[in-house]
Amino acid sequence: MATDPNPDDIFSSKMALPLAIAGVSAHLLYWIHGEKSMKAVRAWLWSYAAVNTPDCSMPPEHILLCPLFTSVVLYRLVFHRLRSFPGPFSLRISKLVAAYANIEKNRDVERIWALHKRYGNVIRVGPRELSVLDAAALPLIYGASSRCIRGPWYDREKSATGHDKQEFQLFELRGPAQHAERKKAVWDKAFNIGLKDYEPSVHATCKEFVSALAQHTNESLSGPEVAKLLAYDLMGTVGWGLTFHNSQNWKLNPALEFIDIMTANQQIVSQAPWVMNLLVNLSSDHSSRSYVTWIREKVIAKRQQDTPGTDAMSKIIHNRQALTLKTLCDEGQVAIHTDTVSTVLASIIFHLARNSRVQTKLQQELDAVGGLSNGDFEYRAISSLPYLDAVVQEGLRIQPPVQGGIQRVTPADGLRLDDGTYIPGDTFISIPTLPLQHDLAILFSPKNTSQSEREKILDRAAFIPFSMGSYMCVGRGLAVIELKTALSMIFSGFSARLADGEDGRKFFEETEDCQITHLGDFKVVFSERI
Repeated sequence: MATDPNPDDIFSSKMALPLAIAGVSAHLLYWIHGEKSMKAVRAWLWSYAAVNTPDCSMPPEHILLCPLFTSVVLYRLVFHRLRSFPGPFSLRISKLVAAYANIEKNRDVERIWALHKRYGNVIRVGPRELSVLDAAALPLIYGASSRCIRGPWYDREKSATGHDKQEFQLFELRGPAQHAERKKAVWDKAFNIGLKDYEPSVHATCKEFVSALAQHTNESLSGPEVAKLLAYDLMGTVGWGLTFHNSQNWKLNPALEFIDIMTANQQIVSQAPWVMNLLVNLSSDHSSRSYVTWIREKVIAKRQQDTPGTDAMSKIIHNRQALTLKTLCDEGQVAIHTDTVSTVLASIIFHLARNSRVQTKLQQELDAVGGLSNGDFEYRAISSLPYLDAVVQEGLRIQPPVQGGIQRVTPADGLRLDDGTYIPGDTFISIPTLPLQHDLAILFSPKNTSQSEREKILDRAAFIPFSMGSYMCVGRGLAVIELKTALSMIFSGFSARLADGEDGRKFFEETEDCQITHLGDFKVVFSERI
């Protein structure tokens, strides 16, 4: 007995070919042309509702997506403009492979470094992405006259609803002209003009820290956690005009724990920024809500102050009232970061604690200044000390706050490296900071960055802890002031050694590359100098 055909089967058979053609056509005619990574997020959000209406034996979205993905894989393997560059087969198809590789051990920079050792200086690390390990390429990719712009990694936290660039923070502005305009109007007034205004706050905060440290001498302390106490106190006083009392209470203020959470566990997001964009548009977890809410509350409070303070955010808010509340809150995310000071200070403490000769030489230079141990000095007394400067520079070289590459996009006509290698246009490109800076030397030795040697490093353009060019870190000058002041006060009054049984294994093996460096732990003991 014949049965009537299933209407769903009829629909599926009739729609199969058109949907398959639509999938392949969408890829060949649209998705491979230009930058579409963040638009794909919105397409994904709408596509399920658009095609998933009938209850078919084979859902229509599968008929659409199977040919689409087949076309994507074939194109990336055989026809892509980067097909001639060496690199792992799997990364030619998707960067999610790298995200998976980082789940267990979040040390992506080591993976990239190993790939460079295997495949060469210019390698393909994604379907549309190259990594270059060559100091000569720095000016072309990051220099002030470079025609490369920031890549879509900087779009990862932008909402899919609206793209008014005035609503984005400086860190998210990708266009050079708009970035330069915002930087000049807002951040230059906060950090580059009147940088000396912050010296008293830095001095007072560091003095409070060493007073607290004196209560914990001859104890086994966590080096990264100790550095974090000071770094977050500096962020509070200098960035926001707030006192968190981290040093006084000798523990991190619970209100700040969300900052650590927000910068940790970036294994997937750092490889596929569209994942973060997808999460931003779907929902928001507790940590990110706390992060945004904290900043918003502080910005609103500062806007209501009749007399502006001397901290960075007060200068930004009261010098640029035209910025919307949302933009000010976004800019507040820049002011809240303490990564450079926390990471580099802890790293320097570790290396000085395991190298008594270097520590002694630094202390001899500090002793010659006088007044440092009791905090009775001005920053100008230490700003030009050569060995102190060498220690800071070497700390920035050995453990830069950002270990991996900073993403850029090549211009439409591409660019040619000094060795003749042609990089096609519209290609994501980066230079990994840690491998580049470790090409110069392996051992911690401040004598390697004496003035003459540091000039050689700069001549090679291989020292980029704050990046370089028009997108260079706006807070680099303040970071150096904080590091020099902190090191001067700490090591003029105390000596440091690694705790008994501390071999540095965790520090070397458990430091994570979460886009921002998260140091592995080490135990250190401070003792007052006699």
